[in-house]
Amino acid sequence: MTLRFMLQALSSLAAILLCISACSSTEVVRANSTPAVQANELLPMHHYMDIGIIPMEPGIPDSEEEIKKRMIIPDVRRAEAQYIAFHLKDTLELTGNWGAVRVTPGTSDAVDLTISGKIIISDGELLRVRFRAVDSIGVTWLEKQYEDQASKFSYRGPKEDPFQDLYNDFSNDLLKYRQKLTDQQITNIRRVSNLKFAVSLSPEAFGQYLQSSGKGQVQISQLPADDDRMLQRVDKIKE
Repeated sequence: MTLRFMLQALSSLAAILLCISACSSTEVVRANSTPAVQANELLPMHHYMDIGIIPMEPGIPDSEEEIKKRMIIPDVRRAEAQYIAFHLKDTLELTGNWGAVRVTPGTSDAVDLTISGKIIISDGELLRVRFRAVDSIGVTWLEKQYEDQASKFSYRGPKEDPFQDLYNDFSNDLLKYRQKLTDQQITNIRRVSNLKFAVSLSPEAFGQYLQSSGKGQVQISQLPADDDRMLQRVDKIKE
């Protein structure tokens, strides 16, 4: 009886331990909590502002000692700087709230809104980025730090970027700012960007239409005629 009893007891104990182990390894995976606001209706055409995103500053320290201390791999960080810009582009495009969204190597006169930024922290678990959005007039819409912490389950067959909340939060803040603008303000921003692009192609023909208003901002001094053939050609080139 003793041997049989001991075998049964060991079998029961093994079953209990297996059950406890299975229960303790249950994973609760939560989706990101802040979705990006999607357009639910068509906007007036002049509300679809074009956006240019400059690759992020990688935030690599100058000191080799500091690089080692913060365990930064420069080549990886530079790749992240490019990736963040392209993923932000995809996030903004998918909302349907904007016109053309492009990643550009530098500041472009062909866009209504320019987004730049810098990586503050990126270690696989925490991502902190400072974003800045400036319109063609030179008005800063946003300059703010965003951060998100990845769950320990985020990299196990992820359905979306582990830091998607960060991109969604910025996208929503950008939309909130635009929604506060009047039709006249949006039209003015788009006119300035069109004229800045025209000036970049032909300063002699279009230089007189814009002037500096101080504080790094630009304003329209006069408008070209609606049937200006050169401006029509510039619009085709831009498109």
